Amino acid sequence: MKKNSFSLLSGSFTLLIAYNLFNICNFLYQFSMARLLTPVEYGALATLFTVVYFVSLFSDTLQTTVTTFISKTEDKGKIKDTLIRFSQGTLKYALSIWVAYSIIVFFIAPYLKLSSLHLLLIGTLIPLSFVTAILRGGLQGTQKFKELGLGLILESFIKVGVAVCLVLAGWALYGAIWGVIIGALIILPLSSKQLQLKKITRKESHLQAPFKKGIITLILMLGIVGFYSFDLLIARLIFSEEIAGNYALAALLGKVILWGTMPIGRAYLPIAVMSTQKKKKKLLIKAGFFSGFLVVLLLSIYLFFSGELIHLFSGKELPIAAGLLFKTGIAMSVLTFLNLYFLYLLANIKEDISFSQKRILALILTIGLGLLSEIILLSTAYSIDSFTTRLIIASCALGIYVWSGQQVTK
Repeated sequence: MKKNSFSLLSGSFTLLIAYNLFNICNFLYQFSMARLLTPVEYGALATLFTVVYFVSLFSDTLQTTVTTFISKTEDKGKIKDTLIRFSQGTLKYALSIWVAYSIIVFFIAPYLKLSSLHLLLIGTLIPLSFVTAILRGGLQGTQKFKELGLGLILESFIKVGVAVCLVLAGWALYGAIWGVIIGALIILPLSSKQLQLKKITRKESHLQAPFKKGIITLILMLGIVGFYSFDLLIARLIFSEEIAGNYALAALLGKVILWGTMPIGRAYLPIAVMSTQKKKKKLLIKAGFFSGFLVVLLLSIYLFFSGELIHLFSGKELPIAAGLLFKTGIAMSVLTFLNLYFLYLLANIKEDISFSQKRILALILTIGLGLLSEIILLSTAYSIDSFTTRLIIASCALGIYVWSGQQVTK
């Protein structure tokens, strides 16, 4: 148990540093492109990145699925065989999605006021992200946290460097896109080498279990991503552009709590999968404690220095945004602990597909009910202050619904 606790702590710390450096580099990329591109070009780039965000939902699901499936074996040959089978099983779907996307772009490009070539180019990230997800799932599942972190940091540095150089060379929007693609391409052989899997142990394996895990993972991730996306859309629909803009700024900083603690969950999952049921719960408590420490720290900063943070981030005095920051932070704090509980559920899915259909149905219904509650509560808010209060209530309701559903269907 002490070894698992140490692994959780050291793994969380390693990934915490790596993912924060990764996020800083992503910020530098956006900051650089905003300065180097024209407003029209940067607006087009921001729209193109919606494709990246959509793809990342499925690639993160695949990475989590691979992690949970290979975490219980130390046979490197069997792990490599499993990764190859995953590649064979998923890449055909990725290529099918890519082909369908490549056809659709010619119809949607005029409505989005984008070039079809730009959309086709960014679409190459679809198959690339699936391959990257499988390799990173292998690194995470074998607890190679340092190697995983190094790959993330190098990819982000390459992306920024290449994009800035190409845009300065006159490639404009194409340079910004190629920076992302080249960064993803270069990191593939490095991630493969980091796994250090040479021999292959061929064993009969059925991917029905991991694909079932993939469906469950996707459901859980849709719950988290959907929750912290709907509020921005609803705020823009029911409030003025000025108020919605203030809320968007506060919501973005509030999400730092969720994104900043996610590395702890990424370290927790592969360790929990290999542990007994009793140890899984103890590790969950420890992961919750580590996350709680960061949550309290960030909430304290939001409470006492909200105005200074908003000014530092935006360069403007925005009292409305400053007044909303602490509440958005509370809502994201609830999602932080709910995300850990979701990972705990994933760690309990057996390879023999013993996770019952009732529990899967309960997940779908309770997450759906939680998201519906959020939409109803937020869309009927009479002020931006009540909006953020209802966001906290909705986040708590989502957690209660999911937990209650799993207890009833055990």
